[in-house]
Amino acid sequence: MSKNAKRRLIVLSAIMVICLFVVIFSTIFDEKMEPVAYNYYVENAAEESGMPNAVTAIYLRYRIFDTLFEALLLGAAVSVVFYFAAPWEKEIEKKGGDENV
Repeated sequence: MSKNAKRRLIVLSAIMVICLFVVIFSTIFDEKMEPVAYNYYVENAAEESGMPNAVTAIYLRYRIFDTLFEALLLGAAVSVVFYFAAPWEKEIEKKGGDENV
């Protein structure tokens, strides 16, 4: 196993461990939305945002940063996949064959 392959394996293992901790902690500290907050959003979303559609009002008024950071996280994930896939593609090109990884 090459040095780069070992490094990739260590990084991927660390990412998997972090994801496991996030899943465990999210199940331990699971909080439900109170009906008071739900009722507030339903009753006041259109008035506070000036939009007739409640779903659009919630996304653009209350959840805009959540949506933007989800898009940022998706872009970061795609970048990491390309970063880790590039060395494997170079190894396949050096060998001159089409191998299944």
